[in-house]
Amino acid sequence: MKVQTDITRHTILEIVITLYLARLLFPLPFLQLPSPFHANYFYSALVFAAFAILYPKSYFLKSLIPFYVFFAIHIIFTPLIWEKSIIIWERGQYLNIKSVIIDYFPLFIALLVYNHYIHKNDFITLGRICKRAFIFTFLGVINSLLVFLNYPEAIREAHIYLGTFYLSEYYKYLGLLDYGFFNALCSIFPILVYMVIKLQIESYKKIGWILFILLSFSSIIYAKITAFLLFSAIFGITAIFLRENYKKDIIYLVIALLIVVLVIPSSAIAQIFYRSSEFFPHSVLGDRLFDAGLTIENPYLDYYASPYHAGRRLGRIPLLLESFLSNPISGGGLHTNHAQWFDMLSAFGLLGFVPWVWLIVDNYKRNLKILNKKYIPYYMLSIIAFVAMGLLKNTGSDHTWIFWFLIVPGANFIYTNNYNDISNNNYIMRVNNNV
Repeated sequence: MKVQTDITRHTILEIVITLYLARLLFPLPFLQLPSPFHANYFYSALVFAAFAILYPKSYFLKSLIPFYVFFAIHIIFTPLIWEKSIIIWERGQYLNIKSVIIDYFPLFIALLVYNHYIHKNDFITLGRICKRAFIFTFLGVINSLLVFLNYPEAIREAHIYLGTFYLSEYYKYLGLLDYGFFNALCSIFPILVYMVIKLQIESYKKIGWILFILLSFSSIIYAKITAFLLFSAIFGITAIFLRENYKKDIIYLVIALLIVVLVIPSSAIAQIFYRSSEFFPHSVLGDRLFDAGLTIENPYLDYYASPYHAGRRLGRIPLLLESFLSNPISGGGLHTNHAQWFDMLSAFGLLGFVPWVWLIVDNYKRNLKILNKKYIPYYMLSIIAFVAMGLLKNTGSDHTWIFWFLIVPGANFIYTNNYNDISNNNYIMRVNNNV
């Protein structure tokens, strides 16, 4: 009887998590449902309730301590300090306890789900959940492509600060995945490349992953966000040439970057962007690539005075650093809502930023001890992409957290039969000792 109960609660939890991921990554079918079944918050609440009722001990896992510390600091000091002092450069953006909870509960879900299954040594279920997440992502990408084909400027018009509230709601009703989704999607290309070139799987599965890559890259092109296009291309191509002895590859990559920065004339690098812009004539994407070339040739980074779009965007960073230095402990209060990690450092100071760094580093180090050695180089490359994106863009949406902390490490377990050591006692002991 006890075994039957365990199986039942295990299945219920898996179904609830699957529903949450389906609503997040392929929202179109859910939007036709009545309230509250159409809302993402409803399925989020189901996940938390399922854990509280079925597996309450999972809330007390040691691996969740860094998140609890980070979250507690922001909950405590937001009303005491930051709510009164932080200035956000965005209409309708306010910092309070509610906004902190909304910003970080998807991160909590990602960490809770991933660490629960790792702690249970249930790699098969974790892999199955992540496989479904990729299927939902694939369907969401296809739906978003269809929207882009009919509404080429949809991703910008859907942004309530660039478009209108009516347009934003209309595109949501069509199931268009938002800016945050494509922000996350461009950082997982190393994982997609790994599925194609490293795994020994059936040909039809490889064709499926190749189709996934092509459609995802096409959707990023249609989204017309320059940084997303560059990240997906650069990190995807780098992953193709990555070897198991990735440490040497990283050294070669650093040397190559130093050569590009110190030896190759900026005018030559700018020409790459000029030429690339010709592939996207009469479009925002082409204009942004050309503008990036101009900024590289004439690096005048000033938010107020630079004649170039990229120069003004990057000009936020000196302002944020100046804000941070004015009050390094609790932050200078400036938040531009664009360069995420610099924004966090500027707005919250070391008090709010150091716990975040601890959370990332702790999670990363734990995964290095758990994931398969063949998978680790691609995992590392994807994490580098997520971190680098936060230096340039506003990141940290629910999609980012779910991909970064659940799907990317969990994808290691999708094809467990490819790893000879997945059932090896040494592998299991390694997992148990590092959760």
